[in-house]
Amino acid sequence: MGMDVEDCGLCPAGYYCPSAGTTTPTICPTGKFCPEGARRYSDCPLGTYNTLTGIKESRECTLCDAGYYCPILGQSIVDPTMTCDAGFVCYGGAFRPEPTDTTTGDICPAGAYCEADTGLNYCPAGQIGIF
Repeated sequence: MGMDVEDCGLCPAGYYCPSAGTTTPTICPTGKFCPEGARRYSDCPLGTYNTLTGIKESRECTLCDAGYYCPILGQSIVDPTMTCDAGFVCYGGAFRPEPTDTTTGDICPAGAYCEADTGLNYCPAGQIGIF
């Protein structure tokens, strides 16, 4: 039994403690992360997702898979309908269908073609891709 406020500990990382007097912390849900002392969960950033419960920090969120984009804060899965637009390639961590930042994606390079459902494909031997 606590004698004063110093006897109250921080909510453990991977959990959140939403109300005063919490004795049983709530595990952090999928798509979210909960650092030590969290009153509520935080969303995984754009371009990421998280399928696990109880993660402690944003860097534990997974980069969106190559070929896809993750445009929603707090995504818990990669939506299979959110493929990169034709003419673009998503490397991983993309949050828009036509990334051009050269980190999460770019315009399809010369010598290749980029379809929405297959991503980056290099032109076969004997053919040239000039665009």
